[in-house]
Amino acid sequence: MSAESRWGRGRDEQLERCVSVARAMAHGEIDLIEGGHDLVSALRDAELADDPDALTLLAFCADTEAFPRHWVRHLWAADQLAENDARRERYIAGWRDRVVAACRAIAHMLSAERDRDRDS
Repeated sequence: MSAESRWGRGRDEQLERCVSVARAMAHGEIDLIEGGHDLVSALRDAELADDPDALTLLAFCADTEAFPRHWVRHLWAADQLAENDARRERYIAGWRDRVVAACRAIAHMLSAERDRDRDS
């Protein structure tokens, strides 16, 4: 499948965003869970969900839905939030190396795709 048909409209922006998020995750500049959800969604839209590195991210993100995110955090009791945050950190620690490696591979793959498009 060509890059153009895979990414559809706005593919240059979407491709650049995915490269940026994947690199930022690999360098610890973006939370792995928050960035992972954004990246998995974009990769699914680009029909890259079957890529082994995308599957690693998907598996990582699939088990994070129970962790309070974004605007709902303030609704949790402080002790429960602290307990969930501790579980969340343990979860991330167990996956960190695999997720970072997947992000690096995805950034490399998509950067190469972007560069090929620019050279065409």
